[in-house]
Amino acid sequence: MRKLLAGLVLALALAACGGKAESNGSPAEAPSPTVQHARLHSTAIQSATYYSEDDALVVQFTSGPRTYVYCRVPQSVFDGLDSAKSAGTYFADNIADQYDTATFSGSGWAC
Repeated sequence: MRKLLAGLVLALALAACGGKAESNGSPAEAPSPTVQHARLHSTAIQSATYYSEDDALVVQFTSGPRTYVYCRVPQSVFDGLDSAKSAGTYFADNIADQYDTATFSGSGWAC
């Protein structure tokens, strides 16, 4: 159920960024080759996933349940986040307030 919900949330996020995410909702569905997960060791960021085909960065923070989508993020910025010594500092310096964002609410996503 959790994977199904996460897949639906990400599909809505990508749609808000002009993405072309498609999912049949199956938990066993293999990830797209254009999806990359950052290997973060961060006290600020719980997870970061990049959709290169759509230039969308999906970030979940440790401080709350909200998931944010950063639209039109270049691959190089995601690579920098993935390799940063401090993901939180890199995020603050290079991503926060730099890109259009979307958050999930009861009415859906809006970039």
